Amino acid sequence: MKRSTSTTFVWILITLIASAIACGAETTIAHLPSPSPPSTNDDAATTSSGEISVTPAVTLSSAPSLFDQIIAHSPSLSPSLLWSQSANAGKLQLTPTKYRIEKEYTLSTGVVTPPPGAAFLWVLVRISNSSDAAEAPLFIFELYYQGEITHETTFGVDQPANYQGFAPDKIYPGQSREGWILFEMPEQIDLSKAYLAVRPILSPAEYVVWQISS
Repeated sequence: MKRSTSTTFVWILITLIASAIACGAETTIAHLPSPSPPSTNDDAATTSSGEISVTPAVTLSSAPSLFDQIIAHSPSLSPSLLWSQSANAGKLQLTPTKYRIEKEYTLSTGVVTPPPGAAFLWVLVRISNSSDAAEAPLFIFELYYQGEITHETTFGVDQPANYQGFAPDKIYPGQSREGWILFEMPEQIDLSKAYLAVRPILSPAEYVVWQISS
């Protein structure tokens, strides 16, 4: 009988201890602070009312360049160079001297004609080297008209019979070279609103612009 009473007392004591441990754990968990959700915006801030306000990003802007004005067909466009004026592009000097409008040209493979409503604009450019080192005439030629860019037509070995393009050979100091540049353009183009631009291949952000016809 004594053994039974002792055993009962031990089990009662174990039960009380287990209940106390469980209550303590629940109390501890109940007082733990709830984790805050991670912010997905580094610029977000919390106001006194609890609302999240976001600081707008700063947008940088710059004044439009002459190139941007040409693309946008800005009425304020006024190139500093007129036709036949010389200008430095890179280490070489360029001068547009002539232009012709044609409806066809001839290659060894036959006669080439433009699509309906189009024509060919040939531009003769003289390149001179007044520096003290030989330089290759590596340029990008473009035609700007009413907000659009037309790139020059390039040829391989087969050159037009009456229009010799630029040879890629270096031009030595004190020497000059001429070559024709070809563009496909609208047949009814207004050349007083058309511009010839040249950019050195090694520094394409630099460019020189001529008004083709005043």
